[in-house]
Amino acid sequence: MYYKEGFLLQIIIYSAIWLIDDYIGLLVSVILGSIIASLLVFALIIETIEKSKISKHYYRWMAVSAMAPLLVAAVFSVYYEGNFDWL
Repeated sequence: MYYKEGFLLQIIIYSAIWLIDDYIGLLVSVILGSIIASLLVFALIIETIEKSKISKHYYRWMAVSAMAPLLVAAVFSVYYEGNFDWL
């Protein structure tokens, strides 16, 4: 599938949000990353309990979608050295 392209597109979108406003960028990155990661963990737990016919591509896309906002948040936090305008 197109994991690399999807990952890069998400990086660009989250980075654009961060460049517009670091407060909104942090909120969106942390909230969406946490929600997607939680859904992935929940889906993996359910998959171990009862096997389904869901493709392994779904889990890869979820992992990529969970990593992208958290990676962007980490990179921009290091870039700003933790000194945000809204603190």
